[in-house]
Amino acid sequence: MLNGVRYFVPSQDHCEPHAHAFHKGDRWEGKFEFSFLNNDVVDLGFQPPAIAPKHAVRHAIGNNIAANLKAYRDAWWNTYKCTCLDNKWIFLESGNICVLNKKPKKQQVWQILSSSYDVQNGQTTIECCEDSSGQITLATF
Repeated sequence: MLNGVRYFVPSQDHCEPHAHAFHKGDRWEGKFEFSFLNNDVVDLGFQPPAIAPKHAVRHAIGNNIAANLKAYRDAWWNTYKCTCLDNKWIFLESGNICVLNKKPKKQQVWQILSSSYDVQNGQTTIECCEDSSGQITLATF
């Protein structure tokens, strides 16, 4: 709880990994997606939209989640035992890892065959197969 906002990872939810932010007094709830491969936190919106908080509050909530990302990853992994990355496609763009749900037509990509998260070390391990070679690559982030 911070500034009247309760942050949580629900115990019965769905992929993609995300956290909720709820303000009881103002009666809004927001969802923020995060990944096990990069440090991006994405505002997925607020319900009900008519009473969503102003941009500065939304930005502060996203920053709070980003600052505590390991805790949210730990909570997601401890609840669901998955990273929601298996069978997705990844590629590098300007040094950043981009995750896609389906294979793009013109790009060198790798398919994530399996993934896991080590709560103690805060590390994600993925096993990938390059689309053209079939070679298996193991990487830790």
